[in-house]
Amino acid sequence: MQPITIAKHAADQTGKLLLKRFQNLHRRDVDAKSAHELVTSADRAANLLIQRTLRKAFPAIGVLSEEGHNRPGKLRWVIDPLDGTTNFVLHVPFFGVSIALMEGDTSLFGIITCPPTGETFIGAHGQGATKNSKPLHRHPSRPLSQAIIGYGYSHSIGSLHASLVIAEKLSHKLRAVRHAGSTALDLAYLAAGRLDAVIIAGPINLWDVAAGVVIAREAGCAIQNEKGNEWTPKSRDLYAGPLPLLAHLRKVAH
Repeated sequence: MQPITIAKHAADQTGKLLLKRFQNLHRRDVDAKSAHELVTSADRAANLLIQRTLRKAFPAIGVLSEEGHNRPGKLRWVIDPLDGTTNFVLHVPFFGVSIALMEGDTSLFGIITCPPTGETFIGAHGQGATKNSKPLHRHPSRPLSQAIIGYGYSHSIGSLHASLVIAEKLSHKLRAVRHAGSTALDLAYLAAGRLDAVIIAGPINLWDVAAGVVIAREAGCAIQNEKGNEWTPKSRDLYAGPLPLLAHLRKVAH
């Protein structure tokens, strides 16, 4: 089978596991990674399920996962087994599974599922993007004053502070600025036209964006850094959306 087929199967099976855990989550299943970051037994179980599935089919491909058991490789899986853990703990049905296959700094394809809604977003380099097998195309850019953007951050103090500064600067210029708690789904929602742009303050964890970047790009969005250049994993901040809007956002935010 092709890697994308196996990855989709892994994401689907993991989604089923997470839904069962979501409905029966107990306090004893939750730990604190840091002052701002939670982890659950569901995160760990989801990580093991994905990695076992992928490694069985493709043992030579490396792995980078938020929850560990990693192995280096130029060709590697980049995994967030449960993006939106705090939402999951609070019984907020907005969380996802994110799997990408990267070669060097390039995402060959990405898969993001939202188990509570049954949606699957897929993007493959040069082959377009879909939601539940239907093509995704970026909606026309709206004026800055009508834009609704999502913003995100990693769990470092620097990233959190920078994101709040950006959100404050933008809040009076836009229709709405939202932090929904899942960077992967924010990028998938951008591809689906549910957000006008997404800004993520660095330093950025690659597993948060590897799948979403290729999905949004294949839907017609630009993916840039804070200077307006093409985003790479070495960039500080990530700006995703239509080019004219991103130029306005950067001007206001910096």
